[in-house]
Amino acid sequence: MNISEFIRSESDRYPEHITQKEMATLLGICKSKAYAIQRQGHVPFEYINTAEGRRQQIKTADILRYQYEKIRFNSTDEEFTALLRPYFEEKLKAYPQLLFVTDVRRFTGYVKTTVNNWIDRKLLKALCYKTQRIKSPQLGRGTVITKEAFIAFLISPYYRNIRRKSSLHKEQAKDCETLFTSLLVKGDVSNG
Repeated sequence: MNISEFIRSESDRYPEHITQKEMATLLGICKSKAYAIQRQGHVPFEYINTAEGRRQQIKTADILRYQYEKIRFNSTDEEFTALLRPYFEEKLKAYPQLLFVTDVRRFTGYVKTTVNNWIDRKLLKALCYKTQRIKSPQLGRGTVITKEAFIAFLISPYYRNIRRKSSLHKEQAKDCETLFTSLLVKGDVSNG
């Protein structure tokens, strides 16, 4: 289902314009999160004067478009992960095939402890021999990780859905969302 089909199927259940409070209910979020979404420019709105006072008027189609983008961006959709892989391969072109924790830290912006926790929880797969992590012979370089395993981690739903992102991760997520949104607008991405 592409974005226009999604909006057509969902818009019948809602009025053409709704308030911020109704938007929060529709998306299943609190009012402050709805306010933050509007402030960040994800959902456009306009003020109108009514008998009760000044209110926000938000097009339901804009909210449904935002919801669709979030659903698709956070999903494990094969098409979207297929779009992410070339993006991260291009970004990691300058890096060697075998990466260390320091390389992962430099690319993601997270601290050493966080990266090691990912490895310990088997979210980021380290190079192993007989259940032991292979460490660099150079002191302080850390665990060895293949570039392919690192890319698989970067396109995983876990990495994309981290709540407290580092500044580098925020930049990457913004680039990915821009890429994804531009492809949605073109109609290249559809859910078969």
